Amino acid sequence: MAHYYKTDGTLVAKVPNASKPGLFRPTTSADARKLGLWPSVTTILTECNKPMVNDWRVRQGVLAALEMEYSEYQVFNNRDMLIEQILEKSNAFVEYAQQAGIAIHAAIADIIHNLDTPLSIRDFQARDIAEAALLWATDTGFVFSESEKTFVNQRLGYAGTIDLLGTFCGEPCIADIKSRDDLVITK
Repeated sequence: MAHYYKTDGTLVAKVPNASKPGLFRPTTSADARKLGLWPSVTTILTECNKPMVNDWRVRQGVLAALEMEYSEYQVFNNRDMLIEQILEKSNAFVEYAQQAGIAIHAAIADIIHNLDTPLSIRDFQARDIAEAALLWATDTGFVFSESEKTFVNQRLGYAGTIDLLGTFCGEPCIADIKSRDDLVITK
């Protein structure tokens, strides 16, 4: 999903849907041009080829196909139906991975800002990962003071949200949080 920001750093995720009064739709680049919004760095990067991300997505499709039972294949009498089923399974995992990343980001923000947010089972796992990541970062020389900090750079024409802001060995730094599905946290 594309992210566009106002000059004051406010995210404009949705705009009124002209064809369906009273409803909203995701903000597009055309909306951003009309409204004078700034694209996020991630939105700009969606225009770039990302071989590792593309490879990961293809692998999810292959894994979805391999995990289907042979009897499931027999149900499909045409290739298009089979492909749709495999894509559905693959996309479900991609969505799960995105939601896990969101939960980990939220847990890191809660820890840095000393918030005691009620946790679901899934959030407990995200919090364990967040605590381990922050412990590693601290042991390596990072000190974080803020998280999920919104900024706008009008001179360069972009905006976004910084995952972590702080210092590394005494020097100012920003950090971008990435997660992967094969990461194992041990205590």
